[in-house]
Amino acid sequence: MLHELTPYEKNPRRWTEEDSGRLEDSLDRLGDIGCILFNHNMTLIAGHRRVEVFQRVNTEVVTLSEEPQEDGTLAQGYFLYEGKKYPWRKVNWSEDDPRFEEALLLSNKANEGLWDKDILADFDPDLLSKVGFDPDELFNFKDKIDFEDEDGFDDPLMDDGKEKKGLVITISFSDDHYDDYVEYLQWIDDTKPSSANISTNV
Repeated sequence: MLHELTPYEKNPRRWTEEDSGRLEDSLDRLGDIGCILFNHNMTLIAGHRRVEVFQRVNTEVVTLSEEPQEDGTLAQGYFLYEGKKYPWRKVNWSEDDPRFEEALLLSNKANEGLWDKDILADFDPDLLSKVGFDPDELFNFKDKIDFEDEDGFDDPLMDDGKEKKGLVITISFSDDHYDDYVEYLQWIDDTKPSSANISTNV
């Protein structure tokens, strides 16, 4: 079955041989870090947000194996949340073990590779926004985005813990990014909340 699996032709993620080599090395030394991962002290390494959700309700914990493995695995199982299974893995890495920090960083870095912008363009913009893409990821902006408000504060959103009013966002583009700029403004108009008082100008 494994060799019958084929990549989906519209997968927008692209990766290099170097990316694949890093993943192979990570799997050899750290095992799968895409699951909920924690150590023998019950300190989370990966899956912080999922665990936060699971802890809000009565989530069942199921242990499948407690056989130690070469990669440091002590036990494996799954959380049963809303009738669905989410795998977890317990390892013997202390907080000062280099593998602990490496797995922590890799899990937050998530997927290796680059996004194929042409394929992403075929996806619904609302869906892309829903799953967390920001304009920089959608349009591959390379120019600096500067924030300045009417009172001259550096922090664009907060001052002394209070939300600031009259926020002005200035976006500077070079001439060769003019089309991206127009597309970005259109994206703001299309995705802004109905209650937001936002105006865009070219």
